[in-house]
Amino acid sequence: MAEAVPSEIEYLDPDSLEPHPLNDDVYGDRTDPDEALLSSIEDIGVVEPIVADPQPEAGEVSDQPTIISGHRRTEAAKKVGLEQVPVRFVRLETDLERQERLLVHNQSRDKSFSQKLREAEELERIERERARQRQGTRTDIVENSSQGDEETSSPDDDDFGKTRDKVADTVGFGSGRTYDMAKTVWDAAQDGDTVAQHEVDKLDREEQSVYGAYQKVRDRVQTETEADDEDGTSSSDEEEQDSSSDDEERERVAAEDAILSAHKGTNDEVFPEVLDLHVEPGSAIADVTYGEGVFWRQVPSGKYELTATDIDPSRSPDSTDGVDCRELPYDDASFDCIVLDPPYAEGFYETPDKPSENDYWIKDRYVGTTGEQSATYHDAVLEMYAAAGEEARRVLRDDGLLIAKMQDEVSRNEQRLTHVEVTNIYEEMGFHAKDLFVVVRPDTPTVGRMYEQRRARKNHSYFLIYEKRE
Repeated sequence: MAEAVPSEIEYLDPDSLEPHPLNDDVYGDRTDPDEALLSSIEDIGVVEPIVADPQPEAGEVSDQPTIISGHRRTEAAKKVGLEQVPVRFVRLETDLERQERLLVHNQSRDKSFSQKLREAEELERIERERARQRQGTRTDIVENSSQGDEETSSPDDDDFGKTRDKVADTVGFGSGRTYDMAKTVWDAAQDGDTVAQHEVDKLDREEQSVYGAYQKVRDRVQTETEADDEDGTSSSDEEEQDSSSDDEERERVAAEDAILSAHKGTNDEVFPEVLDLHVEPGSAIADVTYGEGVFWRQVPSGKYELTATDIDPSRSPDSTDGVDCRELPYDDASFDCIVLDPPYAEGFYETPDKPSENDYWIKDRYVGTTGEQSATYHDAVLEMYAAAGEEARRVLRDDGLLIAKMQDEVSRNEQRLTHVEVTNIYEEMGFHAKDLFVVVRPDTPTVGRMYEQRRARKNHSYFLIYEKRE
């Protein structure tokens, strides 16, 4: 980057300064300065001068000076009504130099994970352009090198590691290895991987580490890459020649790298992974026990064609009357996937009769409403799953999936393995148990009035995935 001599400070109307588009592309917070900055500028004005280039690029729509540093200060000055701000001009020859200088000026600011990665992408792009420029001016590169006997490489190949480490240090990742892990998560999120997108959100909120996010995403990326190889979508002639070694490499997956079925976390953290593994984007899904929509909190809106209903009209976005999961108002074979999470604790089914209006709403809605319930306690739980399963099978297309949430329990001093009992019922219906996810609570469950413990307290539940078969 060429050195530019800054000018003396001038005082200009903040409206006369043009924001650089790269600032919005990378940082995206120009128009929303925080209250502390607004308060400071309102009290004492803009202390640190705005840095701007007075020479607009040929062909630009505006001939106003372009801001290099101070976008948020300029916007804050406008919001509090300042008529002038201090500006120091620096003359740069090209927009590439402006972009590089803009990123350098933002090096010390607080940045979110997403801002760091967008910044890193721009730094890498600028470095590639610099490398092309350097290569274009070299006179020691032999033309027609393909006629020689020796293999040649790009003159900048050896600089890749140095560039990576430089970018990592500039944006605040420290080491190139950490930057590589961050890029893996970021690239997967940009490619539409839901889990990676959730991890990026948590990284932006500083609720996750780069290593922790990488651990969540790396297996998924590896699996997708292997699937592409198997489909031939990313193979070349050279890769085909080395396919035997690639197969051997894929077979040497370490135990700690395997995708696991048990997750310590909450339903809204695990459910998106269930969908990502088993349900294609764009699939028609009916969540027939939607409730407060907890499962869907971290699923990107629009990724699936969701029909969300519940027996309680106030919790049923797609039905003003409410929908009972045991009596679905849908045509046969109309959905790719059904999500089912009925009350699975026997305490909800103490009586086959409808309770008083003052009782818990789930009892009020589910118990005694269909005229078919004859059982109580745990038997009523199984009856609920059976009736809902029959309806799910009716409205599912061939090979459609039923995702059912459930939990084992102790009933009348006997251990009841609900997930086994329901699976047996569904197998008889024509469902095949395809997969199982165990969700372990991140908190400590309550124990109530327990004076002597005889069985392990249940702190886990299940997502069972069943496939409809003929």
